[in-house]
This record gives sequence, structure tokens and C-alpha cells, in this order.
Amino acid sequence: FIPFLEQYDLKATLFLVSSWYPTSMFQSSNLELASHTHNLHTVGVCEGGQGSGIRCLPEEEIQADLKASRETLNNTKAFCYPFYEYNDYAKEQVKKAGFELGFIGGSTKVTRNTDKYLIPRYPIQATTNVNFIKNLIEN
Repeated sequence: FIPFLEQYDLKATLFLVSSWYPTSMFQSSNLELASHTHNLHTVGVCEGGQGSGIRCLPEEEIQADLKASRETLNNTKAFCYPFYEYNDYAKEQVKKAGFELGFIGGSTKVTRNTDKYLIPRYPIQATTNVNFIKNLIEN
């Protein structure tokens, strides 16, 4: 997807689980790397939903993970919750780790009143077509 971004001079953000892939795979001035944890994108750790550990693990463990992610990703200020799942505890941990923005799912537009740690986003997947993106931009 990087050649596509560069060919059309488009900008994008990739929320990367930083322990899964080397950042060198994603080097481009058209692509910003942001955090999707270092290694907390795991199913079944907490009760409910898919169960990422960011919602229930001890603070020390979460902070160590988020610190590793930020350091690996050039001290990014943006974070996307694993599986888009969060609670007040997870939000508190993200703030404490030094992130300035937190993203969730929801596929709704942002307003002036949107909590900067619960920003909804429209995920772009391999199956997303150009007409969908065009509609987002025009509306």
C-alpha cells in the first residue's frame, strides 16, 4: 500500500502492534506509524468482548507495554485501542503513558465535543473501495 500512497501523494496512519513487525517495513514520508500497543493485542485476557489486556492487566504491565510501543514508534502521540475495546481504566492508562489521542471504532464523524481519547475512526481495510473513501471525503 505504500507505493499507492506515494504514487498519489496520499497520507495515511498505520496503527501498528509494534512487536509484530519491524518499523523498517513501513518507511515512507506518506505513512505515519502510531501505536496499537506493543504486544497487548491478544484475545481473551480480560472478560467481555475480545478481551485485550489493556482493560484489566496491572498498571505496571500496561505502562511497560505502552512505553515500549511509544519508543519503538518514535514517541508517537496517537493510540488505537486493541479491538476498539476500552474502559475508563484503559483510557487512564493511555493518558498516563503520554499519548495525546486515542482512537476507537465506531465509523462516525468527529465533532468538536469528541473526547480526544475516544476518537471514532473509519478503518480502511483491503476490502475498502475507492467509492467508500470518496463518499467519506465528500460528505
